[in-house]
Amino acid sequence: MTGARDRFRFRAKLTPAEAFDPADTGFVVEFPDWPAGVTQGEDEADALDAAADALRVLVACAIKEGSDIPEPAAELGPGEHWVEINVQEIAKQQPTDKPKRELSMGPPVEVIIYPFQLTPDENGTTIAQGVDIPGALTFGVGPADTMAQAEDALLTAVDWLMREGKPVPRPSEVGPGEMAVALREDAAAELLEYWAVQHQPAERAKG
Repeated sequence: MTGARDRFRFRAKLTPAEAFDPADTGFVVEFPDWPAGVTQGEDEADALDAAADALRVLVACAIKEGSDIPEPAAELGPGEHWVEINVQEIAKQQPTDKPKRELSMGPPVEVIIYPFQLTPDENGTTIAQGVDIPGALTFGVGPADTMAQAEDALLTAVDWLMREGKPVPRPSEVGPGEMAVALREDAAAELLEYWAVQHQPAERAKG
């Protein structure tokens, strides 16, 4: 990302959820500039609000990992909307010595994001499997459902590992074509405490 301006507009593509599953309502939101990102909303306004929240998390994650932030596109494509966020404000709020991110809205939250590998199958569904926690395995119909199922699978797998007293791998970076799945906030806080008690190495898993 180049330039000294604070606010950036990123593209959010809204697609009626029924395009992925006739039984679904609302909108699925994808980000052409951030392939790992996906969210959803009950209507267009709710979907755009969810898109702004998702972009803040994606930017915070990229800053923490030292990854490049995509240069916003100059024009919109079909079905796309501009979503504006303050990248510099998010950057100022990122700590340098703790696995903690403070987003530009709301109270400080702990965000732990795991990459999931996506594999389309012949039944029209998408298989999602945790890269660092292979036991987090599920499938979904369409991006929004796959994301929701992956979040549940990640929560279940992490909870089981902690209850069994087993090591919980630290997340590796989200790679090309992989989906970024955030661990629920309360579970993330519990996992951070678990890592501290277990004295697990601070280094992140290698991809």
